[in-house]
This record gives sequence, structure tokens and C-alpha cells, in this order.
Amino acid sequence: MRKIDKRPEPKEWVEYRQTPGAKYEAISELRSSLLEEQGYVCAYCMRRIPVKDRNSNETSRIEHVLSREKHPDRELDYHNMVICCPGAISSDFHCDKLKGNEDLTFNLFDDELFTSLSYKSKSGKIVSANEDYDRQINQLLNLI
Repeated sequence: MRKIDKRPEPKEWVEYRQTPGAKYEAISELRSSLLEEQGYVCAYCMRRIPVKDRNSNETSRIEHVLSREKHPDRELDYHNMVICCPGAISSDFHCDKLKGNEDLTFNLFDDELFTSLSYKSKSGKIVSANEDYDRQINQLLNLI
């Protein structure tokens, strides 16, 4: 993982979300903006995008950091969205696909998370000095 510096939302997304009655839809300009903002890597595991999931044929997923189910007021908030890989290697789920509607206690846009992280050189495992963050990295995101 690395810190994501959010840019201003694309004008097409602003126009879309200001449409009366707008509900979340992954419009192409939104996906393109998130991909460019993150350098075409997954917000969680940093896999290169596009990669295709063998089962769903997806190349990326738009992730709501705070879930749409629990936070419907944030479903159109660009600053609550990141781009993720398809979330499956063989039959093991990870990243957004495993996280589902759970909320993370850490913030992908804040330095606090990243000062707590270290990486194991042999395994590539991500470890946090914060026990709650570490549990979520391993159990909710499966970044082992």
C-alpha cells in the first residue's frame, strides 16, 4: 500500500453526481481518473491494473473506502473512492472483493497509516505497528 493523494474529481463526475436522483454508476471518466491518480496500481495490494480476473473478466473495481451500504451519503463522494484490482488470485479473495461492506479503521489518504507500515523483504508481507491496522490488512484485505 502507498498513500493516495486525491486530485480534484473529474468534471464529468461532478456533472453526473449533480444530476437529480443520481445513484452510483461506474462511468468511464470516473474509472479513468482513479486509474491515473493511482498510477494504474491497486490501492491495497499494488498489483498493476489492468489485470484480468479469470472468473469475472474484470480488470478493476471501484472501491468505496467507506461502504455504500453503511454510508449511503458517501456513495457519490469521489474522495471516498479508489481503484482496486479484481480481487482474486485463483480462489483466494483479497482487497475489495474480500473486504466487501466492511469499513477500515485506517485512512488510505493519511500519513498516519503509512508511518505505521513496514514490509518484509523476503515475503513482501505488509505489517503495521498498529494492531488494529495490522489485523485489517491481514484479515479484511488478505495482504499476507
